[in-house]
Amino acid sequence: MKPSKVLFVCTGNTCRSVMAELILKKKSEELNWPVEVRSAGIAADPRNRIPYVLTEILDSSSMEWRDHQPLPVGAELMKWADIVLVMSAPQKEFIEKLFPGESNKVRLIKELAGSAGDVRDPIGQEKEVYEAVFEELRILIDRIVEKWGADDV
Repeated sequence: MKPSKVLFVCTGNTCRSVMAELILKKKSEELNWPVEVRSAGIAADPRNRIPYVLTEILDSSSMEWRDHQPLPVGAELMKWADIVLVMSAPQKEFIEKLFPGESNKVRLIKELAGSAGDVRDPIGQEKEVYEAVFEELRILIDRIVEKWGADDV
């Protein structure tokens, strides 16, 4: 079943969840699929910014990131989402404990895509690591969209 509201969650909402949000938004536009996509972090600080190295990658991929401000995950966002895709097992456990009534919505992004493990956090790494994580997320999201049957949206 295709969700209409997808929430991606990572730690600070400045790298992985932002990448995933923008990748799915672009993919849904290409497919003319009316889905709402947001992102948040379990330790997001609205004063933080997307790392410059990631802004270069997003710009080269024609993704609009300039209005992004890190957002802490909260009860309202959890209730809003049809599905919550997290980047790591510890994040999944944290969110399930914090929002037990919404835990049935929480999935590991890799697991949903048919893989195992966590999506590594590129924060503070070289550009090549950010590029690798971006490509990994693009592939995972392509698999998930295919699984959701986006061909007929």
